[in-house]
Amino acid sequence: MYKQDWDLKGNLNTAGMNISSYIQQVIKEQLPEYSEFFPFKVGYSSNSYSEGDFYCLQIKEIISQMPHVGDLKDQSIIDLSKQIYDINPFPSFEESYKIINNKGFSFDTFTYIGQKDGNKLSWPHIAENVIAWLNHIVVPRVMEMNVKRVKDAIPTPPNYDMQKVLNNIYVIESEEGILQGTAFHLKGIGVITCDHCVRNEDTNEILKDLKLYRGHDISKKIDVKVKSSNSSIDIALLDVDKDFLNDGLERGSTDNLKQMEHVAISGFPNYNYGDNGIFSPGLIVGFRVYSGIRHILVNTPLISGNSGGPAINKDNLVVGIAVTGAERMSKAHETEKHGLIPIDVIDLIK
Repeated sequence: MYKQDWDLKGNLNTAGMNISSYIQQVIKEQLPEYSEFFPFKVGYSSNSYSEGDFYCLQIKEIISQMPHVGDLKDQSIIDLSKQIYDINPFPSFEESYKIINNKGFSFDTFTYIGQKDGNKLSWPHIAENVIAWLNHIVVPRVMEMNVKRVKDAIPTPPNYDMQKVLNNIYVIESEEGILQGTAFHLKGIGVITCDHCVRNEDTNEILKDLKLYRGHDISKKIDVKVKSSNSSIDIALLDVDKDFLNDGLERGSTDNLKQMEHVAISGFPNYNYGDNGIFSPGLIVGFRVYSGIRHILVNTPLISGNSGGPAINKDNLVVGIAVTGAERMSKAHETEKHGLIPIDVIDLIK
């Protein structure tokens, strides 16, 4: 079948260059995001041997700024290739690999064995072998390299004290304002939440019927008042009976926060009676300035009701407060504004 598909690709001396170009074309079309990992982009050697109708070519990646073309002089490769050719003049990748194995095929080595007609080779046969080599050897290795790159970029997940965090978060709600949010106890400061969780959206007045309670126990609701707040920053400090509170969370610092650092956000998104709160680990993916405040963007979806919840760093210290996100989980993908305000802003309202 392959004899009907002879195709002159310049000449036999440029076959390696044509194969390399074909590999880059396939990768660009099929896996462009991984192209940096594949071999033969720049430096490679293309060495060939022919005798009668027998043709053998081996391409190897080398440290060079340009391709090198020459004669194949490795007698062991030539002998094994002839052995394969004698069985089938148009061998499949599997047939060639079975005999020549790692001497002819690796992540950065490709060997072609086939029949020639003068200066012509069967390009469909070459392409078939290239694709099989890519699928069996190169692509799996590329996937491994990419996984390693991602793992290396992400620091080891910390050991969070999840229960301590859940013990210090509360539901804040108002029937008048028809709203619900999250509040948390910050040791030495008091109970913190978002300004938009304590303010009437229509009148812009502080709500008078604010209640605070633990998510898993709605039988004990207490009245709370706003001690101080700042609508521009979106933060509020509550006046709460200290006997109702647990020991509190420790304050951290946002001075040295970086992208790809771990954070965990806790709160009561779309709260239902009896919920004990969520604890959602994630990563800092960026920073963005709103109203003069450097917000922290995270890849953890923040849903309505999560506002006012604490963000914990690897040392179990509060570094941020959840303020922006999506109305519900099904809409989470529609915004990148899953953001926190830095805990340092509490100094502006104490």
